[in-house]
Amino acid sequence: MKRREFSTGTRALTNAYAAIALTNTPAVDNRSAEFPWDCWLDRVEVALTAIAGGASRVSCILTADAAGDQIVSREDTQPIVFGRTTPSRGTAILDVSGYYPRSSYSTLGTIYAWIKLDAGTATAVARAIHEQQHD
Repeated sequence: MKRREFSTGTRALTNAYAAIALTNTPAVDNRSAEFPWDCWLDRVEVALTAIAGGASRVSCILTADAAGDQIVSREDTQPIVFGRTTPSRGTAILDVSGYYPRSSYSTLGTIYAWIKLDAGTATAVARAIHEQQHD
């Protein structure tokens, strides 16, 4: 099993989906690398700061295109686990297992995570997709 992380910069979140490109961005995260031609994805981690307005759950779905039309995972919604010492910080881990990128309809090196909150606002400071190499 091989683990790769694809992280990006910050993004403001609300109760409307916001697209976040998870891509080969060594300038942002030197652990990132291009997606292989075929792989299974495991999960998306969303680290949040400045949580306000009653936000308690995060939803995510993955697409192969920036427009959000080529859905490649199921939607998952999970609770925010709030920080122990700073309750305006938290993390949600979303299960998107079973996604199998097909290079014929995706942009090699990029996948899009569409993320929203159930209420309120927050800033997503890190998103990571972990993948397993497909044999």
